[in-house]
Amino acid sequence: MQVSHRGELSAQIRDYDTCFAEFLEPSGNGQKIMQAILLREAFSLFAAQSVAIKPDAPTVILDVSCGPGDYSVAWTSQIARFFPKGIAFYCTDYPEGICRDTGETYAIATARKMQAAAENGKLGLAQVPVATEADLFSGRDALMPPGKRADIVHWSHSGYHVRDALGDARNDPRAIEAGLHAAVDKMWAALDEKGLMVSVHETRDSSDGIRSQIRPCLSEILRQVRRCA
Repeated sequence: MQVSHRGELSAQIRDYDTCFAEFLEPSGNGQKIMQAILLREAFSLFAAQSVAIKPDAPTVILDVSCGPGDYSVAWTSQIARFFPKGIAFYCTDYPEGICRDTGETYAIATARKMQAAAENGKLGLAQVPVATEADLFSGRDALMPPGKRADIVHWSHSGYHVRDALGDARNDPRAIEAGLHAAVDKMWAALDEKGLMVSVHETRDSSDGIRSQIRPCLSEILRQVRRCA
């Protein structure tokens, strides 16, 4: 039994090698690689408890604020093994988010990279990825096509962009809070009633001195959800 445990631990440590190697590279983003590994461990538990993962149909994932797509490929590749019928992948980002190297919008680039990853055997897609360009923090833009809802909504490391969307009101705490509430409302509308939302965000003060609004906003939303449950 002791040898078996040692073998399992050794295998897990080897998985983390990639993460630590990335941390040592000045241009790397080890934080996101670590998050992808943690998502893998979380989804192993979700799969065991049948949380948000469909056993007899593709599981619908919406990746909000997907960026140029490299991280989307990284974290979905880590959890793809837990979806018996594959993934129906949807992604969304701000229309003005443009990849400098290709001129594509972030959402289009993400869909293309996800399709390439599927063709290379890194993950199983049940359909061609669907990209939607939408303003997350204001307006009425929907995050998914009409009639579609997600079993899993993933939103990470983009809440600070609310200030970019506010123009002259970017330093107004009330406007920041309203923008974040708008974002959560849109994601809530896209999430299936039995779905799961995964969100990781900074909660410390930002580098430009504006106090983070993520923690108080999400805390209030959680209180409201508990009250309705």
